[in-house]
Amino acid sequence: MSGVDRNSHVQRILLRFKTADDAVRAGKAIVESFPLVLERSPAQKEDIEVTTSLVISTRTIVPFLFLVVFWEFWSSIALLLSGLTVLGVVLLGLVFLLPVLFFWLTLIMLRRPVKKLLRFVEDSVMLVDGNGEQELEPGKIEWKTSMSFVLGEKIYRTNTLVAFASSSDAARAVQLIRDRFPELGQTNIGY
Repeated sequence: MSGVDRNSHVQRILLRFKTADDAVRAGKAIVESFPLVLERSPAQKEDIEVTTSLVISTRTIVPFLFLVVFWEFWSSIALLLSGLTVLGVVLLGLVFLLPVLFFWLTLIMLRRPVKKLLRFVEDSVMLVDGNGEQELEPGKIEWKTSMSFVLGEKIYRTNTLVAFASSSDAARAVQLIRDRFPELGQTNIGY
């Protein structure tokens, strides 16, 4: 179900039922209760299995690294002013190590490859995994190999490396993406 909420935002809700009969009964009840509801037949979808990982550039990391250094600088001054006892030295070491450790672990988790489905439904492109769907708004495609490309997002300004099982799957995916987003920029392999 999709519709506009009180704040004029489009909201989409996925309802799941145990049986098809339950879904039909619920659909009829909704249509009968709300006369403005339009019922459409299910959209055709196409799924392509992919492996994705977030591409993180130096330009993206530098502001976060600056925040970590800034945090450590001011924290170390506060601890040094409190006196250099054994506990102060241990706390100073933790203040330095914990933010750096947290930063690198987060970076590693974001960059690890994850199996997902690249789903094409009507005019939308989504990445689907066990956590749900993430709708994509592609801005560019940068080919890396014949079986992988970097998909640049317009809205979140993120780059995702998308790898396919075969070059034909990759070509099909690009064709489906370009059908939905004809203004999409694309670079070829080797540029």
